[in-house]
Amino acid sequence: MTARQHVYALVPVKHLGAAKSRLSDVLSPSQRRDLCLAMLEDVLDGLEAVPSISDIGLYTSDPAVHEIAAGRGLETHGELEGESLCAGLDRVAASVRQRGFPTLLVIPQDVPNVDPSELEAVIREHGSLTLAGAPRGGTNLVVATPPDVIGFRFGPDSLILHRRAAMVAGVAPVLVAPPSLARDIDLPADLDWLADESPPCRAAAWAARLRSRETSPAGSSR
Repeated sequence: MTARQHVYALVPVKHLGAAKSRLSDVLSPSQRRDLCLAMLEDVLDGLEAVPSISDIGLYTSDPAVHEIAAGRGLETHGELEGESLCAGLDRVAASVRQRGFPTLLVIPQDVPNVDPSELEAVIREHGSLTLAGAPRGGTNLVVATPPDVIGFRFGPDSLILHRRAAMVAGVAPVLVAPPSLARDIDLPADLDWLADESPPCRAAAWAARLRSRETSPAGSSR
C-alpha cells in the first residue's frame, strides 16, 4: 500500500434527533431518522468499495450510528461536551495524522449516490487539498494531505470558507465536481428527486416506499 492509498475516511453524523430539520414540514422525526440512517448506509457502502481508502470512522454522538459502525467494524469518534462540529473534526484530523495516516477524506452522510470509482479517481489526482462543492454553497467532500492541513469550516457557505482557510494556510485547493456528489438531500425538492430520479440506493428505495404509502388509499404515513 502506498502512502496515497493509506486514506482515512471520516463521516460526520449529527445526532439523529436534530438531523434534517429542513425536512420537518414533510417528514416526521422518525422518518427523518430513518432517512438519515439509509443515506449513511449508502455512503458507507460507497466508501468501503474505494480501493485507496484503508480505514473509515464516524464522528457522532448518536447511539444508532455507533451501532451501525460496530456492525461494520468501523471506529467512532465521540463528540466532546460543548464541542462544535468543526472543532471536533479538527481534533479527529490531528489524531488521524498522529496515527500515521497521510490523508484524510471527509464526506457528509447525506450524499447517498456516492460513486466509489469517482472517489478513487479524485484520490488518485489529489495533491494537498481537494474540495467538492455542494448545492447552496456547501461542501460535499474534503480531501486533505496532511489531514490537518486546514481547519474545517463546515456550515453555511462552507465552500468559500474552506477556500479562505486554504489561502491562510498557503495551500492551493483543487475544486472537483464528481457527479455523484452533486446533490445532497436537504430540502423537500431533494426528497422528491430521491424518490423519482435518483440512481438505485437504499435511500432512494426508502423514499419510493414513503411516496407509495403516502399516495395509497390509506393516506399519509406521517
